Amino acid sequence: DIDFRVEGDTLQNLLGTDASTDKILAGTGAARVSGPANHFVQVEGDSSHPAGISVTQSQTSTAGPLLTLAKSKDGTIGDSTIVANNDVLGTISFAGDDGVDLANVAAEIKTVVDGTPAANDIPGAIEFKTTAENESTPTTRMKIFNDGAVGFGNSAGSSSAGGAPAYSLISLGGNSPPQWLPAPTGRQFIHSVIISDV
Repeated sequence: DIDFRVEGDTLQNLLGTDASTDKILAGTGAARVSGPANHFVQVEGDSSHPAGISVTQSQTSTAGPLLTLAKSKDGTIGDSTIVANNDVLGTISFAGDDGVDLANVAAEIKTVVDGTPAANDIPGAIEFKTTAENESTPTTRMKIFNDGAVGFGNSAGSSSAGGAPAYSLISLGGNSPPQWLPAPTGRQFIHSVIISDV
C-alpha cells in the first residue's frame, strides 16, 4: 500500500498510482469518480497539459490504429465464457461537472450483443443515447441493429419485432422540410432507401 509518483519538468503528477484504491493516475495525484464509475486508469489535465490519449499508426499499408473494448462472461481474468444477448460489450460515456461532481453522463455510445452468439459469431447493435434536460440518465435515441435496421426515438424496440420508437424523421414531400413525427406501424426502421422509396 505505497503510492508511486513520477514528476515531470512542470507537472508534479506526471504518472503515478493511488495504492489505497488500486488506481493508475496521469496528471493527478488523487482518484475520483468520472461518469459512471471510479475507473482503474484516470487521466486529468488542464489548459497547460490538456487531457487526452493519442494512438498513432505509422505504416505504408491501409491499416490504422485500433481501440478495442471487449467483454467475456467469465468471472476469472484470462478465462473465456461466451457472452449472451443484451450483454454490454463496451460504452463510451460523456460526463460533465454539475457543480458537485463528474458523475452525471450527458450522452453515451453503447454496443450490445443483439442476438444469439456462437463461435466466430457475435451479432451486435450500437445504441446512441442522450440525457434530456432535467433528467439524470441517458435515453436511447437511435439504435443500429445487427441486421442494419435503424431505429429512431426514445424506445430501443427490437428490429425483428418491428420496434417501437416514438418518432421518426419523415419526409413530407415537395419542398417541405422533414419533420420528427410519430412513426407509422411497420415503418419505424430504415433497412435501405432507393429512389422509388423516396
